[in-house]
Amino acid sequence: MKKAVLTSVLPTVMLASAGAQAAEFDVGVNVGTLGIGPELGMTIVPNKFRARVTTGFGSYSETFTVDGNEYEGDLELRNAGLLGDYHPFGGYFRVTGGVIFNDNSYSAVGDQDSYDIRGITVPGTSASAGAVRTTSRGCHSGRTSA
Repeated sequence: MKKAVLTSVLPTVMLASAGAQAAEFDVGVNVGTLGIGPELGMTIVPNKFRARVTTGFGSYSETFTVDGNEYEGDLELRNAGLLGDYHPFGGYFRVTGGVIFNDNSYSAVGDQDSYDIRGITVPGTSASAGAVRTTSRGCHSGRTSA
């Protein structure tokens, strides 16, 4: 009886260890238009299919002038993705599909008495004496996934 149990458990352990050896994990850094962040990858089927989890973060601020109007611009990048890579020929060529979640935001704020937009002067917020005159305009991207 002990011999029968041992011979049935041994092939199962050997198959489990062979499956564990086939799974290759890697860690990297992803740099691109979605920011910079860590990337984790795992081989599912050797030379055929891989799964990756990617992230991208970053921020950028700039003061710029458009049509004589000064703005303070801010960009915040926050992304996470789950991707699958299919290698139909087993080499470096791959077809990638997946989903990327983004929580990116951007704003451009201008504070001044009036704005000159393509030759048309638009007044800013009027304020009583002693008050600070500011006009703020901003944009925020919606959350999307693709």
